[in-house]
Amino acid sequence: MAEAAFSPLTDAERHAASATSQDTGVEWQPIQPVPDGVDLTVPHHRLGSPSAIWRYVDANGRLLFAVARFDKGNGGKEFLPFSFCDD
Repeated sequence: MAEAAFSPLTDAERHAASATSQDTGVEWQPIQPVPDGVDLTVPHHRLGSPSAIWRYVDANGRLLFAVARFDKGNGGKEFLPFSFCDD
């Protein structure tokens, strides 16, 4: 059962999970694996530079997405996903 939780998404699941901007109506489609050479360490417009980044890879070691930790000035922290998408 645990293995099923990590199985690749179906096309229908990818479509359902795609984000749509309410402001622009743009529907983002994730590109996985991420193309070689893409920099996922771009500073966040509001939170600055991440203090840590965890990269998630497939069975062949190809990058799928990353999660970044941002330390806030009030002692808190925030975690945000980073993925490579096409519109």
